[in-house]
Amino acid sequence: VMLGEEGGQDLVAFDLQRTRPRSTESDGSQVIASSPLPPPMSIAPSVSSPHSGSDAEVIVRQDHSRVRAVRLSAEDWEEAEMETESTGGNPAVRWCALLPLDEEVYIAQLWRRAMLLNGEFQRRLQEAVQDRFGARFAVLPAPVKGKARMRDKVTSYAADTPGDKSGLPLTANILDPIRCTVVCRGAKEILEHVTWLIEHGEELGLPVVRVKNKFAMENSDEYDGYRDMMLCVLFTGSSGLRIVCEVQIHDLRLHELKLQMHKLYKVKRATAAACI
Repeated sequence: VMLGEEGGQDLVAFDLQRTRPRSTESDGSQVIASSPLPPPMSIAPSVSSPHSGSDAEVIVRQDHSRVRAVRLSAEDWEEAEMETESTGGNPAVRWCALLPLDEEVYIAQLWRRAMLLNGEFQRRLQEAVQDRFGARFAVLPAPVKGKARMRDKVTSYAADTPGDKSGLPLTANILDPIRCTVVCRGAKEILEHVTWLIEHGEELGLPVVRVKNKFAMENSDEYDGYRDMMLCVLFTGSSGLRIVCEVQIHDLRLHELKLQMHKLYKVKRATAAACI
């Protein structure tokens, strides 16, 4: 139905290249090169990690050196290096100390950061949308993602990449510990809101670093056929602490349908009864 509306075809064909440089990930998400940022406020010493990168690189992990919502301590690295040396220099062993049991440490870090910054993030987004659009769009905050659901996602990541140590800690892949929904009326409004946030996110303190356009996906590629736009933004709190958050852009009709389907969705995605 939405494809026949004004802006429907443009929504499916939405391309970040017309707004900012980007690259495309394997799941179809488009990631955006970030502008240079000052170092985050942190009591812990800065530790180099495989995901540190440079200021010009995209930020799609919570352990990025400019985010540090998930942190590896200097002692973690020292122990990993010692294990590497004791096993003949095998680089894969560097991550042995960071396997799933220890993911609890990183889950606790990410959850704590989310709890500290959630209120400020929700207020900033709400105020920004109201200042620009008034009451046209409903902005609906969501609770911080719980630790049980984070564990479920980490388990899913581990199953998707068995034996692959390069993406550890897996918790750093969770980009929606803080979430908010913006409800629009039709394809034209969705495009208007997405374009506005991408173009003005940096001046709002909400730079967009990743976009997943589910309207452009084939039916076979999308879980249960649900469609929305998911924007990951890099949020910096007044304390200087940072975290990657998710803004979901929904169509009103699909949002109402999602509310009806949510309990079934929770059952279907769960890997254990405790995750429901």
